[in-house]
Amino acid sequence: MRLLKIAAILLSLSLFSACSKEETSPKSDYIVFGAFSQECSGECFKTYKLDNVQQHLYEDTIPAYPHPDRQGKYALRSQALYDQVKGLSDKIPASLLAMPNGDVNIVAILDAYTYYVEIQQDGEKRYWYMDANKANVPTSLHAFHDEVKARIDLLR
Repeated sequence: MRLLKIAAILLSLSLFSACSKEETSPKSDYIVFGAFSQECSGECFKTYKLDNVQQHLYEDTIPAYPHPDRQGKYALRSQALYDQVKGLSDKIPASLLAMPNGDVNIVAILDAYTYYVEIQQDGEKRYWYMDANKANVPTSLHAFHDEVKARIDLLR
């Protein structure tokens, strides 16, 4: 009887642990993230790079439309700012990695305020554009959308 109780407890624990939040991806080498609007110039383009290898935060000093082929000109930011925004790579949901590069919006909105996310992991570069309006992004990305927004707001 005691063995049966132990087996029931172990089974319920294994079932409980299987019902967890969506898995996140392994840590990337770096993540570039930012926001832009095509109907604006200058300060409307903000892009940052979190280097997970060197543990530094950089800001792109040339406002331009973000794209994975663009190298950018990055200036080192303070260690205190890095400490405040680090960990974004740990929040990337597996559902985002399962999506093709490009636009992940449910509704494509031309010239909308947009978030950009780019990662490099094991030599492979991936990138996505997400509408800043969370209602236009798949629900599986809402938590990550909030994380990106919070870090952009903190750095502005």
